[in-house]
Amino acid sequence: MKVRLVIVPPGGGEAEYSRELELEELPRVGDRITLRDPTQLEQGTYATLSQFTVGSVDWAFSLEDDLTELMEVVVECRYALSFRSSERHKTIYNSLVKRYGIENKLDETMY
Repeated sequence: MKVRLVIVPPGGGEAEYSRELELEELPRVGDRITLRDPTQLEQGTYATLSQFTVGSVDWAFSLEDDLTELMEVVVECRYALSFRSSERHKTIYNSLVKRYGIENKLDETMY
């Protein structure tokens, strides 16, 4: 299913950016989404670039001529920090925490 990931600060708020992707199933609130770089294979696992937690899942429908059509599924993803986050992700995360004062750290057991 095609979904739009909307990336927001750790506590929610205005979108930093968005990206459309194809997912096999919809994430649920509280799920973790990890973006990895397949070119950086490390000991059988991919290097983690960025991690986010799902804050909300919104369905947008069009109501025309008595027909209901699914237009878009938007998944709000909040920046999260883990021990596997890339340096670039950590820099962005820390600047957002400094700006908004809200953290979203993942437990080390969540990998």
